[in-house]
Amino acid sequence: LKLKVTGMDLSRMPSGGHQAVQRSGDAWLVEVHPVRPTPSARIGENVSDQVAWLTPDLHIPSNDPAIRKLAASIIGEENKVFAAAQKIRSHVYGLIRGNTTIAILRDAREILKTREGLCRDHAILTCTLLRASGIPTRLATGLVYQDGAFFYHAWVEYWDGSNWIGLDSTRPQEAVTAGHLKLAQGSLEEAFLFFVLDGAKLKVVETRAASSR
Repeated sequence: LKLKVTGMDLSRMPSGGHQAVQRSGDAWLVEVHPVRPTPSARIGENVSDQVAWLTPDLHIPSNDPAIRKLAASIIGEENKVFAAAQKIRSHVYGLIRGNTTIAILRDAREILKTREGLCRDHAILTCTLLRASGIPTRLATGLVYQDGAFFYHAWVEYWDGSNWIGLDSTRPQEAVTAGHLKLAQGSLEEAFLFFVLDGAKLKVVETRAASSR
């Protein structure tokens, strides 16, 4: 997906594997091209540079014994990053009921207790379980395209040993789409302090189907 955005400074918008952001005159061009995972990557491989994304953080108690036990029960004997991540995504997707009345950021343990929440609750719990499984994970926030419009949304990105791979546990699909437009990434404080596209105009320049190869 390639977008032309006017009326907003996007210099703080993440640019990297998932999307490329480039200034073009008085506008910005955003090309979203989700990264494909490496199915053969094993948990624990090539993570030395991403150790920070394995440690506990605000609302992400990945070292909690109960959280570790739950993560281990979900992935079982699976040692491939992609397959383990999909098991966790599927578990959280089936566990959390929607509740739009929750207005505060909550700890993963509270989310597990109530089993309800918004997209941010899905993301916090998914991030916690992935880290507890030994998979470096960070939070991502931005927009998602659904039913003909963009809505604010949250998901996660996990490290597969080579790339950051988007994962959305609010949906049954394995992969994020080009409709996931990322505005911020990182820790809870970094991801949830994203800027708002107030007054911005988005125009679709190009859409292209991914190769089947």
